Amino acid sequence: MRMRRLLDSVRSAREILLTTHQAPDGDGIGSELGLMFVLESLAVRVHPFIDGEVPDRLRHLPGAQRLRNWAKLAPAEQQVILAAGELGLVVDTHDWSLAGPLGEALRTAGFPTLFLDHHPPAAPGRPEVFSDPQASSTGELAWRLARELAPQISREAATCFYAAIAYDTNSFKYLRGRAAAHRAAADLIDAGADAEAVYRHLFASRPPGKLALLARVLEGIERADEGRIAWLLIRREWISSGQLCRDDLRDLVTSLLEIDGVEVAFTLQEEEGPSLKLSLRSMGRVAVNGIARSLGGGGHLYAAAAQLTATPEEAVRQLLALIRAQQGEGPAPSAGA
Repeated sequence: MRMRRLLDSVRSAREILLTTHQAPDGDGIGSELGLMFVLESLAVRVHPFIDGEVPDRLRHLPGAQRLRNWAKLAPAEQQVILAAGELGLVVDTHDWSLAGPLGEALRTAGFPTLFLDHHPPAAPGRPEVFSDPQASSTGELAWRLARELAPQISREAATCFYAAIAYDTNSFKYLRGRAAAHRAAADLIDAGADAEAVYRHLFASRPPGKLALLARVLEGIERADEGRIAWLLIRREWISSGQLCRDDLRDLVTSLLEIDGVEVAFTLQEEEGPSLKLSLRSMGRVAVNGIARSLGGGGHLYAAAAQLTATPEEAVRQLLALIRAQQGEGPAPSAGA
């Protein structure tokens, strides 16, 4: 991951703009907040931003109230911050287009911007991207960086890094046999991370009304190939009415994968016009990132996504064919099928 160059760049900056991807999640926010605390302990002035709002179940994280929406700042204040900046640091993505309005500002700022991410690079060789796709989460990478920057970290920083790792591994369920995330978690708990509070807020704090809604949504699960493939259509009105949020959608595809016998799961989220947002997950026997790439998307080996222009019925037919081909059960259709 060329950690030395990243360390040198961070150590030499006294004023850093810190952010994560649009529609921020637990890994991005936890990594950002943890680094904020560590950098401030080194007398760095940090400007932490997000594009959007902090999800409800992440509001408990130390420092969450300090995250500001760049787009809501007055232009004059934006210019003052950019004029003083020495480095931009974007966590949990390496895609400029996902960094939101602040990303657009950073592209033309008079100082460098670096990316810390665990997603596979779409274009290898970009010197500003520091990525390790083998890591469980960006939180794990941020923790590695923090250990090199500071001999000790605060309880607040440890809790944020721990939350980032817990979120992206679904409470350490999805580690694919790798022990590094458990070692990081143990170190963070030793440093004071409040693991109990993280679990309670991230995974055990759903309101009763929301749980009842999700139960009704899950009644629409469909399965094929003797139950090895499961999918669910998420209606536009559930999102537009505010009944479901981004975190709920992530939990839905996870719930599909937890059904006994399911090897591959996907959700199709209705958006404007004929557009569908695809989320793909695999238990590990079937790689799904290649399927997503063939549809114009991408992601990890066993967790990927894409944007489709099709009816739900057309999308399901195409996805079933692609999954079966990946399983070696038939020829793959063309991407436009």
